[in-house]
Amino acid sequence: MQRPLTVKYQGKRKEINLFIEDCPDDIEIRTQLQDPNYKADWKTAYLDSHYEERLNNQKESREDRHSSLESFTYEDAKYFSSRCNPHEILEEKERINSLISLCTENQQEILILHYLEGYSKTEIAKMRGVDESAIRRTINRAIATIKRNL
Repeated sequence: MQRPLTVKYQGKRKEINLFIEDCPDDIEIRTQLQDPNYKADWKTAYLDSHYEERLNNQKESREDRHSSLESFTYEDAKYFSSRCNPHEILEEKERINSLISLCTENQQEILILHYLEGYSKTEIAKMRGVDESAIRRTINRAIATIKRNL
């Protein structure tokens, strides 16, 4: 017969309580699994396999909750239709472009890389060969310029 058991386990980031549903009923094995001072290859392998199984179950659970846009068909597009008027979207884009044009060329490039193309500040800093704080300051100054002109 097998009964559940909870064991302290050192995960990749922190110590966790690892729940083992199908732990053998043997008292000696259960005692060795719960003893933090008992070090054996079989114990490490056994706990690692249960930990990996737990991570895989969590990953599968996340995949069940999320859907890729690639899985939707053209007919599904009606559920995502925007209530915005295309003219309003065009006007908004023109307004954004006019506000960005108030910034320096360097600020414009960094704003576009960060907000439109989705690069992180760290990635932009590496591309430019500068410190991340310089990118942060550039973005903050550009936003301040835009706010002053709103």
